[in-house]
Amino acid sequence: MNDQYRLGRLGNSELLAGLSVLVQQSNELTAQMLAHLVELEERMLHPELGYPSLFSYCVEALGMSEGAAGRRVAAARVCRRFPGAFERVARGRLHLCALCALAPHLTADNATELMDACLGKTRRQVEELLAMRFPRPDVREQIRRLPTRTAAVAVAEQAPPVTQAVESLAPLAESVEHRPGRSRRNRLQFLRIRLRHQRVRLRHPQRNQTPPRAPTRGGVHESSSRFQSTASACTSPRMRNFAT
Repeated sequence: MNDQYRLGRLGNSELLAGLSVLVQQSNELTAQMLAHLVELEERMLHPELGYPSLFSYCVEALGMSEGAAGRRVAAARVCRRFPGAFERVARGRLHLCALCALAPHLTADNATELMDACLGKTRRQVEELLAMRFPRPDVREQIRRLPTRTAAVAVAEQAPPVTQAVESLAPLAESVEHRPGRSRRNRLQFLRIRLRHQRVRLRHPQRNQTPPRAPTRGGVHESSSRFQSTASACTSPRMRNFAT
């Protein structure tokens, strides 16, 4: 770190005095920068340099942040309309935020009065002063139509609740519970499978519709061979032991 940024050797009075001088110099430099921005925009140099606006020039060429560039451009345009603002900024009596807040309200008749009324005030105080000077009209009462329900909400409301699936499985659970020759684990697994299928049917009723099968040659469906293989698998000894 450079020694000029190490201020531990300064006394309290020297530190405070140096800070005041730097703030004053900063205010003067801010006023000078606003004057340069005003002259640059009047000469329309930024389009010749390839920048569509003064704001983009400040951000891309000068490396300012979007917020800093927006405040400085707005303040420079106020100073362009009312040159008396330069001196107020240089003396530190009017900051950039105050100029940005005053911009839409300043006219040739009230510019001097408003800027003098905002000297030394914070941004919140300036906004309160402007709210008293230029009150906004009350918001007009409006009656809006409620948005219509979407198709998804309508289908969800028409679908039966999941509790119906549990109630429909109650007789089946009772019959399985009293069926001899089946272990408790197999009975629970059988009920889980049936409950899962019942939930899918309730949530997606369109899946319950069986699509038409295109017949092949001789009027025999393509799924006949699959059905025979499934039927043979269901009659295997393992599946018979699970079902009984």
